[in-house]
This record gives sequence, structure tokens and C-alpha cells, in this order.
Amino acid sequence: MFDLIRNILALLSTFTVISTVVAMMFQLVVYSVNHGNLSDKEKDTAMICGVVIALVLVPFYYLPA
Repeated sequence: MFDLIRNILALLSTFTVISTVVAMMFQLVVYSVNHGNLSDKEKDTAMICGVVIALVLVPFYYLPA
């Protein structure tokens, strides 16, 4: 039972870190290309890209049990 909870927490934390880092990198690139102008649409696009990339990488996550 505890192994299942541990694995779920590991999956969620890995997913969160990957999606956040990708979204922040995407925003940094857009911010530098647009010379400091970042609209709400670009922020939303960055978050969606981060989530999609994290979802694609789910099969490669290491689950300990």
C-alpha cells in the first residue's frame, strides 16, 4: 500500500518538475525573442507545451517498485 502511494507521489512530482521546467524555458525563449514582451496567450502556450512534453515523457519516468 505504501509502495503504491510512494509511486504515485514520485510520478506526480516528476511530472510537475518536468512540466514546470519546460514551461519556464519556453517562456524564457519567447521573452528574449520578443524583447521583454510576454502576453497571456504566450504564457498559456508555454504551460500547455510543458504539460504535453511531460505527458510524452511519462513512459521514461523511473518508478522504484
